[in-house]
Amino acid sequence: MLEIRSWADWPEIEKELTSQIRSLNYNPDLHKMKRNLDAMVTDLNRAEVEARRTNGHKYLAQKIAEINRSIDLLEKWILMLALRQ
Repeated sequence: MLEIRSWADWPEIEKELTSQIRSLNYNPDLHKMKRNLDAMVTDLNRAEVEARRTNGHKYLAQKIAEINRSIDLLEKWILMLALRQ
């Protein structure tokens, strides 16, 4: 199971998810889910910068948990579609 702890973990997770998605038949929904994750991680990056500036790290845990739930959901969809092929 892939998880992030900060924005810096995203590039290798994104690479893994992209590889998994490309191994399947084209499915626009999976690509859209990954693009949504990209947007969520970009928002997390902005929040991390703001948290460092204002020492407000308590808001980051909620954003990270939401992203990890979305990553888990995308992985489950990928697995389900891989099993159907």
